[in-house]
Amino acid sequence: MGDLEVDTRVTGGDGRYTAELDSSWEIWGPCGGYIAAVLLRAAGAHSDFPRPVSLTVQFLGVARFAPVDLHVETLQAGRRSQCVRVAMTQEGRPISHAVVWATVAPDGPAGIEYDWSTRPELAGPEELPTIDELTAEADRTNFAFWDNLECRPIGWLDQHAWATARPLPPTLTNWYRFRPTPIFDDPFVEAARVAMLCDLMGWPSVVRALTPGQDEAWMAPNLDVTVTFHQAPEASPFLLLDAESPVATGGTIGSCGRVWSEDGRLLATSIQQMLARPTPRPA
Repeated sequence: MGDLEVDTRVTGGDGRYTAELDSSWEIWGPCGGYIAAVLLRAAGAHSDFPRPVSLTVQFLGVARFAPVDLHVETLQAGRRSQCVRVAMTQEGRPISHAVVWATVAPDGPAGIEYDWSTRPELAGPEELPTIDELTAEADRTNFAFWDNLECRPIGWLDQHAWATARPLPPTLTNWYRFRPTPIFDDPFVEAARVAMLCDLMGWPSVVRALTPGQDEAWMAPNLDVTVTFHQAPEASPFLLLDAESPVATGGTIGSCGRVWSEDGRLLATSIQQMLARPTPRPA
């Protein structure tokens, strides 16, 4: 089991940082959300402002679980906001890059204030069983990544329903809590746990709309993910991911989603683009 804060730490300064990618976050290589989290940590180490408010990540290559280099530069800086770009490479090979905006609260009046968001009326995490309680040990995934998250799904499909009830609407609604540490002091790590969930929303919602067998014949690697951070999670160990992938056409699949706190606050909205590809045949 990994720890999000420990496994995303960066070292260095003056725009040059390094990080060690940890195999605890493996889903066919380092999970895209984990890459996004490391990029956020590098942005936070460089930024003059404490609050990340947006993140756009382009996934350019698949990294190995080994050291990566991070080059961070300021694109624009004002009195209350700063935009930085982070480029991740591994042995000179492009892995990913991100653009992050960070801000600071105004000294005077807060300005425009309203919240018209309404969280879906759903069961809370304490009312739901975990995936571990719902699945037999033989049916659980072998990917190390899932040891780091406690998942409590809404609209769970057992093995029989998975094989007979699809296609279904391409939606995903789950509660998640990070293990072993669910809440962090660093606002960039808190943003990272939200961004991690936003990266998860695409393929798990897509497969619900596929006929049995299609999910084995196709894969959909992430091209990008964009997250707008509205509020900090604060004292909310569980986060609700409410997502859908409404359109697949022309070889691409688009996803959109929202992340909510336990007390009903909208924490982030996100969009994602995936590239549909046939699953490679075994060698």
